[in-house]
Amino acid sequence: MKEILFATGNESKAKRFRKGLLKNNIEIITINDIDKKVNIEENGKNAIENALIKANAYAKTQELPVFAMDDNLYIEDIPEDKQPGMYVRRVNGKRLNDNEMIEYYSNLAHQYGKDGKLTCKWVYGIVVIKNGKEFTYTWNKEDFYIVDKPSDKINPGYPLDTISINKKLRKKELEEIQKERKTIILYEAPHKLKNTLSDLNTYMPDRNVTIARELTKIHEEFVRGTAKEIYEKVQEPKGEYIIIIDSLPEPEEQENVLNELTLEEHYKVYESQGMNKKEIIKQIAKDRNVNKNEIYMYFLEK
Repeated sequence: MKEILFATGNESKAKRFRKGLLKNNIEIITINDIDKKVNIEENGKNAIENALIKANAYAKTQELPVFAMDDNLYIEDIPEDKQPGMYVRRVNGKRLNDNEMIEYYSNLAHQYGKDGKLTCKWVYGIVVIKNGKEFTYTWNKEDFYIVDKPSDKINPGYPLDTISINKKLRKKELEEIQKERKTIILYEAPHKLKNTLSDLNTYMPDRNVTIARELTKIHEEFVRGTAKEIYEKVQEPKGEYIIIIDSLPEPEEQENVLNELTLEEHYKVYESQGMNKKEIIKQIAKDRNVNKNEIYMYFLEK
């Protein structure tokens, strides 16, 4: 089996690579497995430059192929002087441990995020040095959220996993819920409740919602309203929560209800479902059994 030196002392990071490389008959060792440690000043301007510094430093002392990895974190809507960039673990000259990182970044989400949520992106750089030749790779990971309420699960070496949400997967899940007409029941942890209510308000602001806390227990509690109304009522979520999203009327029943609305109200119903203006006008005309040009001219005159 071939060996390659990963220029890191972070065993959690090494573990993420080991499984894939073992399939190719390559075993990863880290700087924890070698005698010669190297003092490195990581003063590059970006992820790839720092990875180059680390890989070259160890390539000079080892006959093995060496690879190094570094990453930059960029966060939207925070002041420039608070951008972590390369220094994800270093704040005001201090290196943060896992718990300190969770506290620091969740506080950023609370202070600057919309509904306690910030959009973030990782930029990665990897360098491989083999037989004196350098190979470099960079890529961006898809956007994700950092939230202000940590989960109970901590992934050692990767503390930000505790406060991260996959943005693309979350969007897909919410779009599926949005299409469902039947009553929906969700189980949610207290630290995620307000973020979920915020998302429900974005995707289905007009549907009635009930949250039940500590159901069947002495201190059970129910709060009803739209997602936005409940979000504003719930201050410090505690205990186990069930979220019940009311069903939508059947199409025929809904058609009768919609025809009782003003055209403006009718428009807003479909606008809240993510439809564009052209789609909305076409659907309103269909609901009311009129020519779509009549609906178009009505809104043109407004």
